[in-house]
Amino acid sequence: MLFGGAITFGILYIIGIIIYRLWFHPLAKYPGPFLNRVSQIPAIYAVIVGRLPMHTKTIHDKYEPIIRLSPNELSFNTPQAREDIYGLRPGRPNLSKDPIHVGSVDPVPGVSTISMADNETHARQRRALSHGFSQQALWGQEEIVQSFVTKLMDNIEDFAQQKKSFNIVDWFNFMTFDAGAVETATRRVATPGSPLQKYLMKWIPNEMRKQRKDHLAYSREKVLKRLADTKTDRKDFVHYIVRQSKKIDLSQDEIIVNGALFIVAGSETAAMTISATVNFMMAHPAKLMEEIRSTFAREEDITVDKATNLQYLNACIEETLRLLPPAPIGFLRSVPMGGDTIDWQYLPGGTTVSVSTWCAAHSADSFRNPDDFLPERWLANRPFSVGPRGYIGKNLAYMELRLALSRLFWRYDVESVDGALDWVTDGQMKNMVAY
Repeated sequence: MLFGGAITFGILYIIGIIIYRLWFHPLAKYPGPFLNRVSQIPAIYAVIVGRLPMHTKTIHDKYEPIIRLSPNELSFNTPQAREDIYGLRPGRPNLSKDPIHVGSVDPVPGVSTISMADNETHARQRRALSHGFSQQALWGQEEIVQSFVTKLMDNIEDFAQQKKSFNIVDWFNFMTFDAGAVETATRRVATPGSPLQKYLMKWIPNEMRKQRKDHLAYSREKVLKRLADTKTDRKDFVHYIVRQSKKIDLSQDEIIVNGALFIVAGSETAAMTISATVNFMMAHPAKLMEEIRSTFAREEDITVDKATNLQYLNACIEETLRLLPPAPIGFLRSVPMGGDTIDWQYLPGGTTVSVSTWCAAHSADSFRNPDDFLPERWLANRPFSVGPRGYIGKNLAYMELRLALSRLFWRYDVESVDGALDWVTDGQMKNMVAY
């Protein structure tokens, strides 16, 4: 009898939640699939299988431009929402990062990376870190990046001389990881510490957890070694941080965890973009090769300042970043207590909001033939996150992209081996996963 009563109560409780979320919740008026409006399960499943950006776009295509992605979460797909959520907000507090995030760097008690910090800590860290990622500072370290591009070219040359096929994506990853490491010396699941997060964290493979811890230990060792080297005249990332930390309070642990973050965050995204650009250009490489080879008589003449002025190369990079944004998800923000207005919609405090980069970049309202690779178009999208939390490492990424692609297409005629799979863009990149 007691067991039957508990089941009945449970069923009635669930029905009550569904009724509330469908008709009485503050977000009840916003459209979306039934399951998304009453449960987080569809969004969590999409995260797990790596298809959240595509899942979000499918819903936007049906219900544009504001959708209810989960009971307490709205996804927007308008320029105004992008500015309201991520841009500077004079007279209003910036939206805080939603608390349902898991960082890519193993946490250190009491220390946050710039990507996971609250607004006040983020602003302090960014003031200290941004100098090392300025264009002037990075161009002063061009020799370092060029040395790793040369190493990449030498390895490709070895394969070419042996007439062997190889997976060039691996070598792009090696190059960007090395460059990022020298310069430097997950997604939503549940509120940190909540039962749901603790449960879901158990499903992360032990090997992945170990790699996360090992990466932080490796980064700690390298950064501490670099901090101890006071005689070097190399003006790398750590040099600028140490100089700024004298003006801005930045602890040693903050330097270490951010160094670990920049290595893992910057290398993979840059390597993916180089790989994707090469893939897209293999179909029609003539125009890009003509621009590069007519500009530079020798490979040694290719420098970052000159490569920055290659208009078609820049168009190819931007088009790749549009088709495959480095961060295709919507970065979650939380509406402050007391409520606020997003895209002319008043929302209660605690509402989770975002603009999916994937949806914005693949919108037919913004781009003609949005799934086609057309470098000639002038891009209006922003492949890197904007606003006060915009991607701090974009200057390094562009530097690596321009140098690697310029030298690769100057030296080689690139083609895929027979039977190699194309990166098909139809079906929302049906073979791609994104976390």
